[in-house]
Amino acid sequence: MNVRVGYYVLFAAALGIAFSAGCSNNNTSSTPTPTPTISGSFAPDTLWVQDATSRTVRSYRGASAINGAAIPTVILNTSDIANPDVVYDPVTDTLWYPNQSVPNGTNNSIDIWTTATTKNGTTPTISITGANTNNLEGAAYFDAVHNLLVVAHNNTNRVDVYSSATTMTAASVPAGFINVAMTDPTAPGGPRPQEMLYDGIRDILFVADNGTIVAKFPGFGTAAAGLSGGTTITQTATTAISGLGLGNGTGLAYNSAQDILFVTEISPPQIDIIKTASTFSGSTTHAQTLTNFTQPKGLAYDGGRDILYVYDSDIFVFPNATTATGNKGSWPNSRIIFDASTALSGFGITVDTTR
Repeated sequence: MNVRVGYYVLFAAALGIAFSAGCSNNNTSSTPTPTPTISGSFAPDTLWVQDATSRTVRSYRGASAINGAAIPTVILNTSDIANPDVVYDPVTDTLWYPNQSVPNGTNNSIDIWTTATTKNGTTPTISITGANTNNLEGAAYFDAVHNLLVVAHNNTNRVDVYSSATTMTAASVPAGFINVAMTDPTAPGGPRPQEMLYDGIRDILFVADNGTIVAKFPGFGTAAAGLSGGTTITQTATTAISGLGLGNGTGLAYNSAQDILFVTEISPPQIDIIKTASTFSGSTTHAQTLTNFTQPKGLAYDGGRDILYVYDSDIFVFPNATTATGNKGSWPNSRIIFDASTALSGFGITVDTTR
């Protein structure tokens, strides 16, 4: 079973209750609700958010300054009922979307919007389908250093590596494959990637598995860039952060300059803020956490301004994120974003800090 699709089915039932009650926002909050506006006049930060309810990806300009209802500036139509990552390159304005339910629940697709900020109301510019896009996990990332798109599956620890990612076509096939080797006896059926985050500065891949660890793979981008002709290699984790309450919808975000990793835990529902993350090995002590979430999922991070976005039905915004701790509602100057017309339900979220 595709875990992110399964999560949507359960969550949709809960949403039905919210809609029948006439709620426009499925998270009760005392946050003041200003008149909805398109917020394009603030410092550059556009938030891209995946929503299974409306089967769209939605963008919100000036996201860090919004508090309350927001109107999206761009809506992309996915027809997807699942909850995958949203992958975006601000330099080329390209958005990749590992669609988990189109054409169907087994035969999936990688959808691509070129010049995404100009494609309001459109379906994908390009869709890649075939044997390589079956059983997508929904986890994917873009390596801007090597121009690679890396995509995970829900039935294997193998990831697919697409070269020349920003110029992919409907005929694109992986340049090669990498078996992501991890050790985690808690992972049912063996560990496999459930969420991935790549840092090009340190050339390290963080992988949250389907058990209780976040594994680290130094040199992963360099190894992936060397693939061609459909070859397969194996990369083995050097260290891992263990003892995490991971689950469907675990999110990752990273401050490379300070080597701080943000990790979504499902049980308990909190965000761990882990120092010296690239070399940390063993069980986390949960010394620094943001707590009192309902069901936190995807994360996005603005490293230049130290702002963390947490997708928990609504989107919670935390300034000074690397020092954030305690009850989420008590952190100074934290804010909430919700869509003015749609009760958001999803996982994928990313922030563009250039526009």
